Amino acid sequence: MALAKGNPNLIKTLAGVIQNMINHATQDFQKAVAHWQQGEAQQAASTLHTLRGSIGTLGAKDFAQAALTLENAISHQDQVRMPALLANAEQQLQLTITSVQAWLHAHDAGIATPASPISQLQPEQLQEFKTLLQTQNMKASALYQELQAGLQHTGHHSASKPCSRPC
Repeated sequence: MALAKGNPNLIKTLAGVIQNMINHATQDFQKAVAHWQQGEAQQAASTLHTLRGSIGTLGAKDFAQAALTLENAISHQDQVRMPALLANAEQQLQLTITSVQAWLHAHDAGIATPASPISQLQPEQLQEFKTLLQTQNMKASALYQELQAGLQHTGHHSASKPCSRPC
């Protein structure tokens, strides 16, 4: 979305593509499960592989890892581990969908009402931002938008340029 900054039509298009991807993710996962249940291991693994790639482009590493493990188990006919791996992959997918939906909602709200500058940055906000980044949570983007205004307001750093001295 940063590449589309300043181009509302492109932002709207990208948000629509992401929303469409999320809208179909659960159905695609269920298709993979149905293929596996019908003994179509190759088709199940292929469907899961495609979903893993699509959702993985959003930075959903936990889902991508769970889906890869599940995909490998399907390919190797590992019936013993399948129930637990299916449950884990589905849980990670639902967490990803929830996170993306929250991010899209926050992003839509941010477009409609620009964030007001923060007069003083709070350490809790910076710690939350750091945690979100470390866990690759998409909420980090919305929080960054809020913090960026505060960073620029302090006059000590520019959020759009790297520091020329230790920050």
